[in-house]
Amino acid sequence: MSDLPALSRGDVRNWTEQRFFDRGDTYFQQDRIQHPRRVGNTLKAECRGSQPQPYHVEATLDAEGILDAECSCPMGGGGYCKHVVALLLTWVESAEAFSTQASLEETLHQRPKGQLVDLLLRMVDRHPDLERLVTASAQADAPLDPDRLRRDIEAAFQAAAPSHDYGAHSTTNVVDNVQPYLSLGDDLARQGRQDDAVTAYRLFTEIGCEHYLKIPGDNERLADLIQTSTERLGDALADMEAPDLREEILRTLFEAYVTDLDLGGNGLGDAAKRILLNASRPAERQQISEWVRARLPEMDGPADGRRVIVLGSSGPWSQDRTRKALGGFLLDLLDDSLDEETALQLCRDTGRTEDLVGRLLSRGRMEEALGAVESLPDRTLFRLAPTFAEHDATEALYDLGLDRLHAGTDPQFMSWIRDQAEERGDLERALSLSRRLFWDQRSPDAYERVRAVARRLDRWAEVQSDIHDHLRSRGACHLLTRLHLADRNVDAALETLPDATLTDPRSSLALDVAEAAEAPHPEAAMDIYTDRGRALIEARGRDNYQTAAALYGRVKALCDRVDPDRWPDVLGALYDEELHRLPAARDEFEQAGLL
Repeated sequence: MSDLPALSRGDVRNWTEQRFFDRGDTYFQQDRIQHPRRVGNTLKAECRGSQPQPYHVEATLDAEGILDAECSCPMGGGGYCKHVVALLLTWVESAEAFSTQASLEETLHQRPKGQLVDLLLRMVDRHPDLERLVTASAQADAPLDPDRLRRDIEAAFQAAAPSHDYGAHSTTNVVDNVQPYLSLGDDLARQGRQDDAVTAYRLFTEIGCEHYLKIPGDNERLADLIQTSTERLGDALADMEAPDLREEILRTLFEAYVTDLDLGGNGLGDAAKRILLNASRPAERQQISEWVRARLPEMDGPADGRRVIVLGSSGPWSQDRTRKALGGFLLDLLDDSLDEETALQLCRDTGRTEDLVGRLLSRGRMEEALGAVESLPDRTLFRLAPTFAEHDATEALYDLGLDRLHAGTDPQFMSWIRDQAEERGDLERALSLSRRLFWDQRSPDAYERVRAVARRLDRWAEVQSDIHDHLRSRGACHLLTRLHLADRNVDAALETLPDATLTDPRSSLALDVAEAAEAPHPEAAMDIYTDRGRALIEARGRDNYQTAAALYGRVKALCDRVDPDRWPDVLGALYDEELHRLPAARDEFEQAGLL
């Protein structure tokens, strides 16, 4: 075993977190590792955990030490759990306990065919799902029956739950069930049976998309399989000349793309969209565009003759999103063949306002562009600002924004107008809008914007006084204190700090004031930290004790700076009143180095 690196306990400790190392060391001392064995550079074993069934653990070593590891426990991803630690410590302390075994592949190659058949039958008897793996691979050696294959793939998905109602943890089962049918397509392709391989990939993609949302939880592995199948179809399309087979592939890819849109556009159809745009031929693009338009049925429109598009049976927001996505897809698909007016109408019909405005502005059709956006909500108009800027038309949007200013103007759009006004030197308007935004948002950031503009006008003292007087008259001490902190006026912040914030664990205001007061007013800062720390201790709970210990750590640091003799009195009073009867709190203070 000298060809494997000599590990130390320190190496194992550095591989994982301290808590996992400590628990794994306990497991090692309790001899929980069973059947340790070495297969090449990989250590394998079973580890008795908290469940009746032991966990499978393995770790692979290389010249540098621990290369990677894995465990079948819930925490085993990456192999940093206590069970892997127990395995590695067993190797460190008792390498001679590991038997040496050949790899599974070598072992199987050495068995006669009859023994392999018998072994396989026994495995299927114990794990019936393995029959699907056997039958799927067997189809690669016989004429392909598409109807049978469709039924088999459907059954593989539905086998995740006997009632066909997928359970919360069934994703892994589904992936294991359906993986053989993707592999079947690969086997057929390797045999040169390209048409059959395409059939397998098409059915896998279609049925996978159909079932995708029916499986709750983390679908990433299933999505990866579907994407792989989609990519295989793209590879086949690149070498395919038969028009009927090309159309079948394109139709499957289109349905995968549209299905992804129906699911909310989570990336499942990204590869399909890319292949449709890059691998389709001119005549095929016209066919695809007809499929798209069939998903955009026209309805009787309003009196102005504009068409209203309705998609599917989902809500208006989903319809709007899907309509825009398909409109953008059509624009990309037919980019070389659409005349300008047709492209503009397509933008209108599918709600592609940004594309519509960009195309109009690029052709100097300013009035039409402004007409297209004049009835849009403020928030949508704000999102078009980069499009106007790209075509040197910001001034026109700014003028439109000024005409639309009203009491309910969207804050983001108002902020943009304010910034434009300041950039143009219209500081009075910028100040007016900044004050409106402050009273809408009531935040220190908005306050600082008011201050910046007011100082440019040499009016800050007046504006600041107005804001503070108004807040004071309304009893808004919390916000007023925040503004004093923004002004770096610690004395005023201490004066207006509401008493209720001192002990309220949900409020950070008192702690922010204390931090600001540490240098100029250390006594006040210590009082605030002490009040909050005591409130946390009285609330009980390990997390509260930990936070309280951190606050008292700041008190100690301040005492060390201004009055070293004070700390023993502070800690002694706390111990006599609280800590002496709270072991968990004492533990946290000890870990913080305060006891």
